[in-house]
Amino acid sequence: MKIIDPSDIFAIDNIKWRISKYEIGNSKNRIVVIKNFFKNPDILTEYAKSLDYVNTIDGQISGVPGYVHRIGNGIKPLLRPLVSIATREFEAHEDFVLQNPHKFTFQIYPVGKEVNESSLFPHVDNVRYAGVCSLNKENEYDGNDNGTALWINDKSKEEYVCKDYNYRIKRYQTKNKNKVNLDPCNIDIPEWSIYHIIPHSYNTLVLYEGNLWHSPYFNSSSWKTDRTTFNCFLD
Repeated sequence: MKIIDPSDIFAIDNIKWRISKYEIGNSKNRIVVIKNFFKNPDILTEYAKSLDYVNTIDGQISGVPGYVHRIGNGIKPLLRPLVSIATREFEAHEDFVLQNPHKFTFQIYPVGKEVNESSLFPHVDNVRYAGVCSLNKENEYDGNDNGTALWINDKSKEEYVCKDYNYRIKRYQTKNKNKVNLDPCNIDIPEWSIYHIIPHSYNTLVLYEGNLWHSPYFNSSSWKTDRTTFNCFLD
């Protein structure tokens, strides 16, 4: 058994943060970028790779085409800073709670695996704000295709849905079991178009509204290892 200190693993140093924001799409959807987010990103990455994960390649627990670990202990020091950032940068007026239902995960996308085709389609997280922080260094992949794709529906011109998980989302849900390579850059999705790609870089957290249509974006042939991320979901 290995004893860990979560205060080291999930430590942040907001003095070194470099926060920027910009707006994209027809609706001017805001994206917030925080560089140097974790104080000890190498320690965090080593910890993430040492954990046990749940397989969800065939949709066992979610639509994520890979492996998921739900983070439990040690995440509390992150909660108030994240809520503060979201409140300020998105100019939110509705108060956040400082307990559940916020969720934090590590996610691994295994290069070279076959997944359900529908797991690569655009989805929404049904939370107020979502965030993803890449735990891959630039020498682990070639090119600049590591990111999160934001989508617009060609017919309805929708870039997002309302907060309630209702008929708007169900219009676009598909449950096909066709198997394809886990290669999001090279899949054609009828009636959908990418209008922006949020670039990922090591230890940079990007925040966006959780009900924007989005998906992971990377070219698996350019990767030398599995794609690993820290994810947060604020409600």
